[in-house]
Amino acid sequence: MTCYSLTNIIAVIFITATACQKSDSGQQRLPPARSKLLVGTWELRRVRSMFVYTYQPGNGNDVVFNDTIFTTYVNGVLNKTGRYDIIRDNSASESVCMNLPLGQYENRLVYDSDYMAQKIFFEVTNDSLVTVSGCFSVDAGAFNEFVRVK
Repeated sequence: MTCYSLTNIIAVIFITATACQKSDSGQQRLPPARSKLLVGTWELRRVRSMFVYTYQPGNGNDVVFNDTIFTTYVNGVLNKTGRYDIIRDNSASESVCMNLPLGQYENRLVYDSDYMAQKIFFEVTNDSLVTVSGCFSVDAGAFNEFVRVK
């Protein structure tokens, strides 16, 4: 009976340990070389949501990414500084409540290790950064379009 109990305890420990190592939605941290995708200064140029807002060059709504630190500016005034991470997450279509092109928006930004916050997915093409977040059918979601200025 002791052997049976010990086997059950070991099985429970093994199942618990392996279950805790899994991440939801197939998430995995990107290797350091891929995390260089965002390094630079990005200026907000357009927000597409329920309405479309266009911002002129030099508007001061910037995000600066270093290797692991981000800084945001609103109208040229420091808004926030913290740490960021990039993880692979293939749940963008589900998270934003709309069909997105297969293979796009599979990278996710995580600010200040807050993995429970609203998910922000992104795509970088040349000097263009597009983020998407929110549920379009519930809270109107948003595509934020940035251009690299440095």
